[in-house]
Amino acid sequence: MRTINIDPQGISDAVWDENDWAGFIELHIEQGSVLTDAGLPVGVVDLISGSTRIRIDIAGRASHTGGTPMHLRADALAASAQIVLAAEELAKDSRHHGTRITVGKLDVHPGSITTIPGHRQLHIDVRDVENDRQRFSTSELIAAAYEIAAHRGIGISVEVLADASPAVLPVTIRNAITASAASLGLGYRVMPSGASHDTQMINHAYPGGMIFVPSRNHGVSHSPDELTDFEDLAVGIELLTATLVHLDASSPSTSDN
Repeated sequence: MRTINIDPQGISDAVWDENDWAGFIELHIEQGSVLTDAGLPVGVVDLISGSTRIRIDIAGRASHTGGTPMHLRADALAASAQIVLAAEELAKDSRHHGTRITVGKLDVHPGSITTIPGHRQLHIDVRDVENDRQRFSTSELIAAAYEIAAHRGIGISVEVLADASPAVLPVTIRNAITASAASLGLGYRVMPSGASHDTQMINHAYPGGMIFVPSRNHGVSHSPDELTDFEDLAVGIELLTATLVHLDASSPSTSDN
């Protein structure tokens, strides 16, 4: 922070003054394909899913691929593969409708084609729109991982890296967005956001709302393949502007703004 002339000791002085803010509305691409598949120009977010992120370390035994019989192996990679499939099965279970579990990063050591993997690290993201189910799903997955490791005689440790609860966005701002969409003749869908956004955190301090515009290319984002048509962006900006005007007109303190 200091290299770009920001004083880390001055963070408390940078806190937003609540008197300067009535709310917060974020315009964003969907990062999914729901709107594109439905042929709708905008989405109105009612809640943002939570995310629990964990790291699982699997400690097996690195040994030679040719010299170690299959029944004598402690293969960290094989155990990890079983955990990945357990995570997928758990998220697809009917009790977990709306749960999304992703193993997004795998590190294998020592990483040699002639060596049985002795250590494996999995980074896992558990997302859900329901607070209790998010934590319950995480606990179930961790229990399954320990069971798999015990069955294989392999060491395991788990660390929670981050944990954020789902955020329900205020109905007042959502209604302002839908009313503005109707006034512009725009079709819309009220929908949750599976991805985290600034609104999720800002909503703890100020009322927040979100507008989605369609994502092409199956919702790929944070990638050179990310694509949203300029026309869709323009529609989103038009709706954002109309919503701000709507909220300003209905605010009791409009005369002071």
